Amino acid sequence: MDNRTIACSINVCQNNGKCFLLDNGTTISPYCLCNRCFVGSRCEIEQYSKNLWIYGTSKENIKYYNPYNETLILSLLGIASFINNLLSLQTFLFSKKIRITNLGIYLILFSLTGLIVSIIQIVFAFMNLTFNFKELPELNHLIQCAFIRIFQNSLSLCLYWFCLYIAIERVLIEYSFVSLYDSRRRSFVSSRSLFILVPLTNLFPILFGRKSYKYNLYNFCLLNFTSIGYTFYLIFDYFNYIGVPLSFAIACGVIFKHLIKHRCALVDDESFRSSLVLIASKHYDFFSTTNTLLSTD
Repeated sequence: MDNRTIACSINVCQNNGKCFLLDNGTTISPYCLCNRCFVGSRCEIEQYSKNLWIYGTSKENIKYYNPYNETLILSLLGIASFINNLLSLQTFLFSKKIRITNLGIYLILFSLTGLIVSIIQIVFAFMNLTFNFKELPELNHLIQCAFIRIFQNSLSLCLYWFCLYIAIERVLIEYSFVSLYDSRRRSFVSSRSLFILVPLTNLFPILFGRKSYKYNLYNFCLLNFTSIGYTFYLIFDYFNYIGVPLSFAIACGVIFKHLIKHRCALVDDESFRSSLVLIASKHYDFFSTTNTLLSTD
């Protein structure tokens, strides 16, 4: 009878490892059978963190599926985002009154960034549909992984931040803290800083990554963070994907409140609903940034 099939009376293994008795001829010692995420004599070493994603998941842990409907929806959203950004960019570029303002620079860069992201989204979606989600060769897999991590995700974060820039600029203009036709140096400096700082976040896997027990190098695509690194990564992600849109919504609320208050001071017999509808119809450009974010992956 194989001694490994005899369960230990006391499980000394960590992280849900299974304990068996191993007889080497002279002594009987406990033996831990670890799951795929942990290694070590007691399953104490975490091999993979909890944030594995589809382009970086190891082959022994990945679960293949065929998300046809999901990809089809993403491709349609990408097309809608492409049309929306193309029309917005055309409007902002061909209007001199918009181009010469700080707000106009943010709107142009926002539309241009959204246009690039939507093109990438469409290309990858149609590639998956065309090749029917077949497994990519290792080199193509790494290229696609690095391209998405370094390029597309960085542009997506820039898109969120430009959305916040636009809202803050409108608040400053509405409350007369800055002039609409101030020097555009402020917008150029802040935009340049954004395009420099955001890609640096791709250093997270190097600064906070854990080395695989099979390799001596960090697996950039796997995003295999340590516990502390994963905490920092979550904080950063939540701040960008929740905090920034929430700040944008609050800023828009502040602007609408000020506009409605100003409207009510000019017209006494107009209802709040009528004022809100009128302001929304006059400032429909507020919703262009929201539509872009909703339609962009």
